[in-house]
Amino acid sequence: QRVGGEGAHLAARNCLEAAVEREPDYVDGLAWLGQMYIEEYWADLNPRSEGLPSLAAALAVLNRALILDPNHQMVRHALAYAYYMKGNLGEFRLQAKKALSINPNNNQTFAEVAWMTAYSGEWDRGLELFFQLEDKGATIPAWLNGVPFLYYYRLGEYSRALDYGRNFLELSRWPYSIRLA
Repeated sequence: QRVGGEGAHLAARNCLEAAVEREPDYVDGLAWLGQMYIEEYWADLNPRSEGLPSLAAALAVLNRALILDPNHQMVRHALAYAYYMKGNLGEFRLQAKKALSINPNNNQTFAEVAWMTAYSGEWDRGLELFFQLEDKGATIPAWLNGVPFLYYYRLGEYSRALDYGRNFLELSRWPYSIRLA
């Protein structure tokens, strides 16, 4: 049975909205609500019919959370994601750097920052973050292998690209490109 989907997303969003309405200083709740709004923007899932559009709503709740706790890693992580999605790369980089500095051992944050950094055009830095995560002995999520795959593919180093492409072939949105490598 499939977990998630529109119904589960809407139920979770409604639950988080109710939680932060009851407890407006609940920073974890604000952080996760911001993350939910970003995901609904990204996936065009349950678009909001009232109030701010999803990405603007995410930034509003995340900035509210930031005032309450400027050293909350999830808030900084979600802000980095929101600014990345908005195309504000300067603010994305600032928030990503702060998220990593708060806790460099959070591998999920590290992986997502590596991915967004590379895909924002800073390929060398994204690859460096990928290898730092690998050097820490972390389990590399399959999707993150897209960073070295596309890095080497862009350089015409197809054999090296294929080494990483094999690791995420089944999750890739670019299977044709991988096969070409």
